[in-house]
Amino acid sequence: MMSDPRRSRAYRAWALIGPKQGDNAQVRALAAALAERGVVVDERVLAYRSGELLVHALPVPVLAGARSGTRAALAPPWPDLVIGAGRRSEPVARWIRRASAGRARLVHLGRPWARPTAFDLVVASSQYDVPPSRGVMTCVLPLTGPVPALPVGPPADGWGFARLPRPWTGVLVGGNSGYLRFDRDRAVDLARSLNAACAPGGSLLVTGSPRTPPPFLAMLEAALVVPHHVHAWSPQAANPYHTILRAADVVVVTSDSVSMAVEAVAAGRPVYLYDVTPRGRGWWRHAGEYRWRALSHRLVQAWAPRRFRRDVRRIHEALVAAGALRWLDGPAVPFVPAPIDPARDLVRVRDRVLALLDSADPGPGAPGSG
Repeated sequence: MMSDPRRSRAYRAWALIGPKQGDNAQVRALAAALAERGVVVDERVLAYRSGELLVHALPVPVLAGARSGTRAALAPPWPDLVIGAGRRSEPVARWIRRASAGRARLVHLGRPWARPTAFDLVVASSQYDVPPSRGVMTCVLPLTGPVPALPVGPPADGWGFARLPRPWTGVLVGGNSGYLRFDRDRAVDLARSLNAACAPGGSLLVTGSPRTPPPFLAMLEAALVVPHHVHAWSPQAANPYHTILRAADVVVVTSDSVSMAVEAVAAGRPVYLYDVTPRGRGWWRHAGEYRWRALSHRLVQAWAPRRFRRDVRRIHEALVAAGALRWLDGPAVPFVPAPIDPARDLVRVRDRVLALLDSADPGPGAPGSG
């Protein structure tokens, strides 16, 4: 790829790709924006051991949490820039900088487990309470590239939707996240809200996601009293997700999923959020709240440093204040949403990273710069 003519040389970057698709989407969005400006980007796919969490307690970064195949892929020539996201990538990125004798600049997307000063730049979305500092940028939304046009898929009648009366209310269902538990009580409450939201004479087009527990979806369907189609997500089967986004008159999204809400808003749909609130007083009486993910999330929210805490409602409130979506509280009436550009912060972040590289450029004659 040709370098930007305004740069003295082409910088090289490694994009660290891990097991979480949301993290990978952010890394690839920034990588693509930098590549358009002449940065040569290579992906390094990382696989981790089950006990990788323990390496965060060590005083220096090591690769002990990564599998042997991952370690073999991390070798000179070292990059000028490392882009990572998520907890697992942090020790790897910091090890690369140490191995490069401090040459590699580190950009971390999202909430850092290490102190922000361990990186050259932290780009956090507003759901995280990362204290402001010179090396921290905060964006309202997670970093994302331009939203592509909805892919072409089976038409509505290909899913059997055509037999259902209009108007159609699309429903995108998430699942367990942190201490948000998708159980019988929530299934009944969501069904009650959807029955009230559905337009008189209309119907619901419901699809689950990879995080949706199948028993929850079955309980939800059993409690619906309006005409409906419910699709259970499966990795082996097609999914009507994009068909629903194209065909529905309004869309309801469970608030645990930022990505589905943003995608629906970016598609120009009138979007309502069903508020998935955590169980409050008396939560300790429910066995499901003692799952490791649920219990550890509560402990983090209560006792961990500010940067560990997460509140996706900050993103929701910003989008509601902008007129891009609304909270679900009664009938889901169509409205004209205020347009948003999910990629609006990408250029700002890209330019900050390029300035970081330019300020740190050791020059074409420096060791390892070839």
